[in-house]
Amino acid sequence: MLSDLSGPTNGFGLRFLEQLNTSDSNKNVVFSPLSVILAYGMLLEGATGRTREQIKEVLQLSSIGDQNSEISQAAKKLLGEYKSISKSYADRLFSLILGNLLLVNKDYSLKEAFVKSLSRNYFAKAANEDFQKGVEVMNKVNLWVDIKTFGKIDKILTEPPGPDTVCIIINTVYFKGKWRKPFEGSDTFDETFTNSDGTKSKIKMMSLVGMKFKYLHNSIAKFKVIELRYIGKVSMIFILPTESNTLSNLIPTLDQTELERLLNSMIRTKLRAIYIPKFKLEDTHKLHEILPRMGMGLPFSGHAEFKNITEKSDLFVSESIQKAFIEVNEKGTVAAAVTRITGTLGGRSNRAKEDFILDRPFIFMIRDKQTGVNLFLGQINQMPDLN
Repeated sequence: MLSDLSGPTNGFGLRFLEQLNTSDSNKNVVFSPLSVILAYGMLLEGATGRTREQIKEVLQLSSIGDQNSEISQAAKKLLGEYKSISKSYADRLFSLILGNLLLVNKDYSLKEAFVKSLSRNYFAKAANEDFQKGVEVMNKVNLWVDIKTFGKIDKILTEPPGPDTVCIIINTVYFKGKWRKPFEGSDTFDETFTNSDGTKSKIKMMSLVGMKFKYLHNSIAKFKVIELRYIGKVSMIFILPTESNTLSNLIPTLDQTELERLLNSMIRTKLRAIYIPKFKLEDTHKLHEILPRMGMGLPFSGHAEFKNITEKSDLFVSESIQKAFIEVNEKGTVAAAVTRITGTLGGRSNRAKEDFILDRPFIFMIRDKQTGVNLFLGQINQMPDLN
């Protein structure tokens, strides 16, 4: 059954990717739309007025309902399912582990209803810390993140929080999946990847020959879509523009509705061969700079309204960072993301007839087929040269 968060992770994720491309359309990107939505869903529990509406609009959460409780219930339901996966109650056969943390400066008191809601609906661990001991707090947070992401992201705080920091909200997402049909290492070969700037890179290309995949070749819109299944009801989707198209032209044409239509239009097709590059990517996103450009400016300003978090009237988000990691190889995929929000006082067909070759810039996403949630989304524009 699709999750109510399916639409927001798809729609917001695509608009976030488009926003990143406005500043640099040649960069490689990986991020977790789910992690952003869960972190800001927790923040939403304390937001009021126009601040609350901006968070909902930009994250496309209005489709779930008008009340915060409807959004938190959708999060609770999804997190409950993923909690069962992490504890092996559900036979989904892949690893998906999420964590939520609310760190509170002991010199400030948060409203009890806010803390209870995060614990009840987001399963957030809440801890009071002495922020006068900033280095100690930083080390505790980074150790928690390192453990939750199995060492893929070892820190989310690069400097100690100041004494004027009221609270820190953190979400982590860790995914590990094995291909249903693994690639043979002996079939991996050296190949050339054409980067978005026209340069060439030598890469390691994995291959599978003569198999059926869910596939779509849209000759009018000039792109191809393919689904590679992991063990369990989760998959990786690749969207490849044709040689006469580009990612920068393609991404603005995709929205939640169009993406769902494309995925539903794919049919099982026998391809002569598919070729997927091995890649590893780490990325950092300054959400406090990106989200305001998308229309969510109030949470980061002196006009922020977080009346349901604390009695203090001048609480705002001073900084928000997401770090993300992905590695794709012959066996499968490992991906992780951490999103941090720091709240501070102050102001601011079946015939084999064609190949699918990822030898130029492409979009990728890791999608939970059962809930429809996009766990990770990104693009590859440049590949490092092996030499």
